[in-house]
Amino acid sequence: MSERLLLSSPSESKSIVPSTIRIENLLQNYEASPPKIYESRILPIRDLPEGFTVYNPAEGSSMLLGRVEHKDDENSQVWAFHNDGDGWKPNGLRIPNAQDPHLKTVMIDGKPFYLFDGVRVGKHPKYESLGNVYYTAYWCVKNIEDIPTTEPFAYTPPFYKDTPVVQYEEDAWGVFPRPQGEKGGRGVVCYKEFKRLDELSTAIEEAVRIRDLQHLFDKETVWGGFKDAFPLRKEGLVGLGGHVSYYTDESGNIVRQGSLRVYNVASAVYNRLTGRIEEMWIELTTEDLPDCESKILPNFHPDNLRRVAFGTVWDRLGNGRERILGGLRDRHVFEVVKEDRFERWERAA
Repeated sequence: MSERLLLSSPSESKSIVPSTIRIENLLQNYEASPPKIYESRILPIRDLPEGFTVYNPAEGSSMLLGRVEHKDDENSQVWAFHNDGDGWKPNGLRIPNAQDPHLKTVMIDGKPFYLFDGVRVGKHPKYESLGNVYYTAYWCVKNIEDIPTTEPFAYTPPFYKDTPVVQYEEDAWGVFPRPQGEKGGRGVVCYKEFKRLDELSTAIEEAVRIRDLQHLFDKETVWGGFKDAFPLRKEGLVGLGGHVSYYTDESGNIVRQGSLRVYNVASAVYNRLTGRIEEMWIELTTEDLPDCESKILPNFHPDNLRRVAFGTVWDRLGNGRERILGGLRDRHVFEVVKEDRFERWERAA
């Protein structure tokens, strides 16, 4: 039997597991079955200071939260925006020293709270001797407005990004850490379950690499991770939304170190009962999104970010469609409504 990306279809009672999941599989399957897209647009964002951009959004409580920075650097804050009918404009809430926000509602003792995370750059509270590093910090608050005046309750170790938390029940949680650096190279994905939110930091450090992704995220040529995680309506299955990335040369060939970055929006179904990836696919590439300017960083190729689409929010609409938000070319916020491929896994429930 030839290798294939689909590990077990919803209609099959037995899992058929390929030896590897590779970038070639993902790209071939995307070309053979392109996404069914209903809407694709760039969100109108107004009243930013001259030269500033916003991308990589989160959303909650009728607010959009985005990574804001000057177009010539990556010194970031998270700003909140509200929609006044003509577009999104800043509402005055700012979270300093934060990148790539993520926000979700969780239940604790029967009451709703906001679980927020963002990437910080600076000295880590536990690893100060390393100097300036990046890491992810977590807040749990009753109101989003409380985040700037509240201390984080949990942290990843240094060099972790894109580490989403998922709640199954009040006493059942999971986390998908993405270590980089010495442990993870350019980025690998792990998983760990825990019982209480105050165990999050320990769970992140104890998480074990997901073996079905070991050949895809090889630490050197291809990397990626997940920004969103949510239970599916079939026992044990978790939906994951994120990205898969690599470099190319100017001819489009995938290379270990090239002048051009490619970030494709990707999704997966993880089975927490077996520890396996049931299916993974590319949701979107920049070809599926509106044309627009890209950020141009000093001393980089001018097209370095032209093929960067970074998915951050998966909003499942329940009508066979899903809404995905994300950052486009490190300069804009995109919104897409497309076919929801997670639903076919739930129909078998």
